[in-house]
Amino acid sequence: MSSGRYSLRRAEAEDAAGIAAVHRQAREAAYDGLAPAATIADHIARTGEDYWCARLPAILAGDDLLAVAEADRRPVGFVHQCGERLHRLYVSPPWWGSGIAPSLFLLARDHALSSGHGRLILDAHAGNARARAFYARLGGCETGERIDRFADGTPAPVVDLVWNLG
Repeated sequence: MSSGRYSLRRAEAEDAAGIAAVHRQAREAAYDGLAPAATIADHIARTGEDYWCARLPAILAGDDLLAVAEADRRPVGFVHQCGERLHRLYVSPPWWGSGIAPSLFLLARDHALSSGHGRLILDAHAGNARARAFYARLGGCETGERIDRFADGTPAPVVDLVWNLG
């Protein structure tokens, strides 16, 4: 765990490479052993810097929240929330346990509330015990399990979670 200082801010178009790096690092660590290595590699390749460069302008122009946790002028975590859906919350593994993830979650929760949404929903890989425990500590209620699929067709069991905000 890094004990360094970080700050939170809205993402900017120039953050694409940093967001992609955090996403890659966190997915590689969290998904180790939960899916075949080739499946994870394919997923990460599909959501790399090109993916973020192509999508950031539309995300930033809309009502979504895309915020980064920054240390030493580089992203070390990020959250993407749209409406009541928390799409992504990732922190670079050296920063796990630093308080960044709860701070990013609270930003998303507050954004949902200020946007008039009464709940926040997300899904997590069913085998990701660390994520499930984290979301439970934040008051997330598991509402069911289902099978999602990676782009290559590999099954990905996910748990749906909800926070009632109202």
